[in-house]
Amino acid sequence: MQNLNSSLVANGNENQTETATPSAGKKRSVTSSFVSWLKLVAVSIILAPIAAAIIAVISTFSALVSYALAALFSASMFFVIVRPLRGTLLASRTANIIYLVHALVSFVLIAQFSERNQLRQALLEEVAQSTEVTDAKIEEWLVRAVEIDGGQESDTYQAVFRVTRPDEYLDDLLERSGLSEFYLKEVSALAPEKWFAEKERFDKAQAEKEAARQRALEVEAQAKEAEKQREAAAKQATEAEERRKGFHCLSSWDGSHRELKKAVKAALRNPDSFEHIQTLITPRTANGQHRVTMEYRAQNGFGGMNVEYQVAMISGDTCGIVSFH
Repeated sequence: MQNLNSSLVANGNENQTETATPSAGKKRSVTSSFVSWLKLVAVSIILAPIAAAIIAVISTFSALVSYALAALFSASMFFVIVRPLRGTLLASRTANIIYLVHALVSFVLIAQFSERNQLRQALLEEVAQSTEVTDAKIEEWLVRAVEIDGGQESDTYQAVFRVTRPDEYLDDLLERSGLSEFYLKEVSALAPEKWFAEKERFDKAQAEKEAARQRALEVEAQAKEAEKQREAAAKQATEAEERRKGFHCLSSWDGSHRELKKAVKAALRNPDSFEHIQTLITPRTANGQHRVTMEYRAQNGFGGMNVEYQVAMISGDTCGIVSFH
């Protein structure tokens, strides 16, 4: 009986485990679907302005084509996002409404782009085809340009300003960009009679600019050469000071005088016991020599270690030993 109960309990646990496993898989599926949904939404957000710009350009030639493309883009975004989520919790009615709202918003934004581009094109055509141009009419066009693009720095305003008031436009362009190649190009199109004078002024300014650049390069080169000479002089002064102090005669490894150390080791009973402690050197004397004092440790005749000193005079030019003291 006890074995039977144990078997029933075990079977019950297995059933619970089997029941829990699909639930965990379902949760993972929902999580994976949600991540996929976020990725698709991010892609649609990136593609929306790109598509809007393309459709706005196309709308310059055909409003019907631009609106058809806008509708196609919105529909494609909807189906691309919803289709992979079919059969999951995210494909509920609420989610579908959200996707539809996203598609409609995209459509409205693209339609606004297209409409604004149509207004801009119509305004520019009206300005180009108008035979009676008055100050009042120009002001009206400029106001409409600001309303379309929202600012005097917009392309629409500048295009109208360029055609209706070329002299003021050129003066404004000259103030903003200076004597540039773009300014000369605009002068050639709007005021050909001024082009030769402006070209001469442009060439003169360019020549002065190039001359100034060359002078700056020369000054920079002279400064670099002067700095190089200062560094060389400083290096020579440092080397001369080291030679005056005698440091050039000492080893850069342990600070010893190699010839003196070799001579002392050769005179020891046990050369292998030699230990260099330090070497002191005095500045060059009047006769061009240095006094070198070497402190070292070596084994004496009883096997002990003594600290000894060896003094020598060396040549400041050759660093060779002149005499021992």
